[in-house]
Amino acid sequence: MVQKDINISLKSIIKTAMDENGGKIELEQAKELLRPHYDFDMEELIEKELARKTRQLIYSFRDRKGIRTYVANNAGLYLDIESQDNLAELIEAEKQIRLKYLGTKKNIE
Repeated sequence: MVQKDINISLKSIIKTAMDENGGKIELEQAKELLRPHYDFDMEELIEKELARKTRQLIYSFRDRKGIRTYVANNAGLYLDIESQDNLAELIEAEKQIRLKYLGTKKNIE
């Protein structure tokens, strides 16, 4: 994977390419800029994809009204808030939701 110490220079390369193209870049172009600096670890990629798919499936669970009832707390524990009776875990999940909400709100303001 990309080493943390080169992330800054890679961001700079992509930012420069964006600046040279009127503040935009196509995903494929950005990928090609990153490719020479990327060390592929197939096992890590498989694990990341498996985690992504698992999260996607868990988040697809809905109640009768179509509202998502499963949330994740900060420790990666998924909770069905409708059947949860552990107040501490619900509070942690609420904190996580609040942080995501505030981050999204900040991005659209």
